[in-house]
Amino acid sequence: MAYEIGTADGYTDLLERLKDFISDPTRIIGDHPNMDELEAIDDILQSGEASQAWTVDRWTDDRDSSGDGEIEMIAHGPGSGGADEIYVGVDTVSDSGNDWYNWRLMGMTGYADVALANMPGMIGGRLPRMLMYNHTLPIRYWFLGNGRRFVVVAKVGSVYECCYLGFALPYGLSTQFPYPLVVGGSACPGTTAADNRHSSTAADHRAFPNPYSYTEGSLGTGVFDSGSDPSNNYGTLRVLEGTVWVKVRNKSGTSSYYLENINWPYISHRYGSIPTNYWSLRLRENIDGSYPVFPIITMLQTPTKHIYGELQGCFAVPGFGGIVAEDTFTVNGDTYIAFPIVPTAERSDWWAIKKE
Repeated sequence: MAYEIGTADGYTDLLERLKDFISDPTRIIGDHPNMDELEAIDDILQSGEASQAWTVDRWTDDRDSSGDGEIEMIAHGPGSGGADEIYVGVDTVSDSGNDWYNWRLMGMTGYADVALANMPGMIGGRLPRMLMYNHTLPIRYWFLGNGRRFVVVAKVGSVYECCYLGFALPYGLSTQFPYPLVVGGSACPGTTAADNRHSSTAADHRAFPNPYSYTEGSLGTGVFDSGSDPSNNYGTLRVLEGTVWVKVRNKSGTSSYYLENINWPYISHRYGSIPTNYWSLRLRENIDGSYPVFPIITMLQTPTKHIYGELQGCFAVPGFGGIVAEDTFTVNGDTYIAFPIVPTAERSDWWAIKKE
């Protein structure tokens, strides 16, 4: 594992820092301004282990001298043993007139010198997003990564945006799960400018650990997000099941609580007309005041029924005991950092990354 903590100048500088984090294991404190902590992506490897650094296949930087402009990145990770090719992408999109600045998050099965929409196995549909600031405003960030996946948390004002790009830890053999790719964000493309801003109060402004999804309609901007979406792939968490991208949703636009493809332990169960979330009602801090942590497990019912696997390095933590954003706590010698899932987090709306 590796991590980096610092402060970026807006959403494009944040993406440049992420590129360097995943692809350059020789970085040191000071390579970027306001980098507070760094464990480079190869620092903790033992002799003889494969490099965990990612390869950047495409980096298109259209920023001008003032910092305005967009970036596009496609990269692939080597996996734990260096034999995999795990393809993901991020591009920046914005509307300065309506004051919104976003990352769009992608997954694919390969790379070709073609437009993003035509990449092999491209996720398609409406892409998960992170809603952020332009280049003139600071964004506090936390990166966590290895050769299989990386996680980003970005503090935008008082809101915590996040993403997960790369492999899950599958519950099965590599022959059963040859390419367990996950694309998770903290928002969906909105129908209004307000819905695309970091200040959005829309229901789909919800982080991937407890994901949200609409099921129909047409909205958004850009080649991936415009027009109708017959596949109904519209959500903050999507996984590649075989050759099919499926949405994972604990809540949706057509039902307050959903029981199909879900993330445990956040999912609620409905008794009659009363939704009961055992996570929020039953779990709380330990007797000694410490916090219990639980793996976040993706479970699928369609297109096939099975337990997909864990979101590596991401954990559910109950919001009892006065937990607040950026709380750092230790469990069995491991350090965790807590973040809210939604801007107005209640006691069931918390998760944590493991810093290692």
